[in-house]
Amino acid sequence: MLWLDLSRERQLPCVRCFNGSGPTGGHGTTTRDDWVRVLDQAAAWGVRRVQCIGGEPTMHPDAADLVEHAPKIGLSVEVYTDLVHVSVRWGTLFRRPGGPASRWRRPTTPTPRPSTTPSPDGSDGRAKTAAWSSPPPA
Repeated sequence: MLWLDLSRERQLPCVRCFNGSGPTGGHGTTTRDDWVRVLDQAAAWGVRRVQCIGGEPTMHPDAADLVEHAPKIGLSVEVYTDLVHVSVRWGTLFRRPGGPASRWRRPTTPTPRPSTTPSPDGSDGRAKTAAWSSPPPA
């Protein structure tokens, strides 16, 4: 599996993020064409799965294009997201047959810090991870 760490931007601050993501984070200097080359090279090397991570990968301006490109070159896609805001385009992508699987976190108990999200591994017990599976590309 290849992880694409697309962004440090996310809607909510995270008290334990491994990469310092938050509302003031950015997307870095990697261009859309650079990311497409990474995907193309990964597929050529035999990678079959890609996971888009970040901050919030759905906030990256080119992420949806990358998620649409990946299946065309034989990669199955998973997007690790908080689903704080899902645009119409992302909603369509997530619901499309063969579209990306999504992983998200939601609080399972009230939290004393409503402006933060739990750690990525959920080790504090306040989050539950759910996933929707989509089949890998044919």
